[in-house]
Amino acid sequence: MNVEQVLQTIQDEKIAFIDFWFVDIFGELHNVGMPSYAIDKNSFVNGL
Repeated sequence: MNVEQVLQTIQDEKIAFIDFWFVDIFGELHNVGMPSYAIDKNSFVNGL
């Protein structure tokens, strides 16, 4: 799935919030939630 497909799916499915889960270098699990309107093509290129 490419960036355009992800952004289109967010719109098509009316996704309001996106949770990002990751593990830090110590192995601890973290998450960050963001409203979907804050995600754009630059988010994939430059990071959140």
